[in-house]
Amino acid sequence: METIDGRFLHEHPSTHNSQRSLQHERHIYMQPWAHSIQAIAFDMDGLMVNTEELYTIVGHTILQRRDRKFTTDLKDRMTGLPGPVAWQLMIDLEQLSDTIDELELESKQIFAELLPQRLAPMPGLFELLDLLDARELPRCVATSSTRPFADQVLQQIGALDRVDF
Repeated sequence: METIDGRFLHEHPSTHNSQRSLQHERHIYMQPWAHSIQAIAFDMDGLMVNTEELYTIVGHTILQRRDRKFTTDLKDRMTGLPGPVAWQLMIDLEQLSDTIDELELESKQIFAELLPQRLAPMPGLFELLDLLDARELPRCVATSSTRPFADQVLQQIGALDRVDF
């Protein structure tokens, strides 16, 4: 569902025949949301910053060094998992001889090279933060990344002081 000014957009079928309504008409109507927003929780990766794109580069690099491919399926399965769990999944599925600690260290080294050049805020982030500032809404960041990494990323794009964590 999409929202506009706190209202949800709902699809409203014009008939009870769902197949006909999917193939023909769709009516969009707006319904006011009865609750006020008290705070905002942001997902960091892919919403605030382009780190999902960078994770893909890291995964490709790590597996390419081992003559393997970082597939979309593996990426999808690893996304959102805490680092050690994701690395263990990679080790198991790709039958790697590496340890979790070795992959984490290698990942940190690759990220250290990528972040200064490739890290970027997602489009519209700062406009949204400005709107939340104007409305004095507290906000926090939810991420499966470590706190030091989240702090580093948000500091680099100039957003660390814009969240209450």
